[in-house]
Amino acid sequence: MTAGLEILKIARSELGQHEVEGPDSNPRVLEYMKAAGYEPANGDDDPWCGCFAGWVMVQAGYAPPVIAARARAWLDWGMPIDEPVPGCIAVWPRGTNVAHGHVNIVDRIDGDNLHCLGGNQGNAVSSRVYDIKDALGFRWPIRAPLPIGEAPRTGPATATGAGIVTTGVMMGPPAEAVQTMQSVGAWQAIIHSATMTATFVQTHLLWVAAAAATYAALCHVLPWWRARR
Repeated sequence: MTAGLEILKIARSELGQHEVEGPDSNPRVLEYMKAAGYEPANGDDDPWCGCFAGWVMVQAGYAPPVIAARARAWLDWGMPIDEPVPGCIAVWPRGTNVAHGHVNIVDRIDGDNLHCLGGNQGNAVSSRVYDIKDALGFRWPIRAPLPIGEAPRTGPATATGAGIVTTGVMMGPPAEAVQTMQSVGAWQAIIHSATMTATFVQTHLLWVAAAAATYAALCHVLPWWRARR
């Protein structure tokens, strides 16, 4: 089974999971949040589209973004692809605030319409149609090979699932380009990790420096204070 089909199989299995009205929460939605490393303030009333995408990727064996609950964080996840393919991540704007967004998974392609599976779509895991021109970007797991075969631009998914066919025109970049993209994505992940580590070290070095300065001051003040007594 290809990576895209595996991702879609997992996402489709959750269709119908929805928020619970009132003070209670759907335990399944809370599982999505936990997989994304998100601690909700208001249970399943908090936005959770990124959490669902993170849960799906964890189940498929791929690490989600550090802040998976933030939809636009997925724009830096994996590697970019120019054209959507079934099983890829799609990121969309939400309102006019550039910090807000929505993330879901492309299920099938129908011309310029993308049928996408996502969490918190109508307060549930559901399928909705989006115009490809509105997308902010499409992402693919770094460790997963890009699908080979033709993704139909019209009509429903084929019997093989998710609209991927294994015969016909080859699509996607050649193997050398795929390796290059995967290498670039890997370097992006390394750079992101190094940046996070540097920030962590810098923050803690400030604390260490402050503690050392306090200790040095005490070493000078305590003998003077004892002598005064």
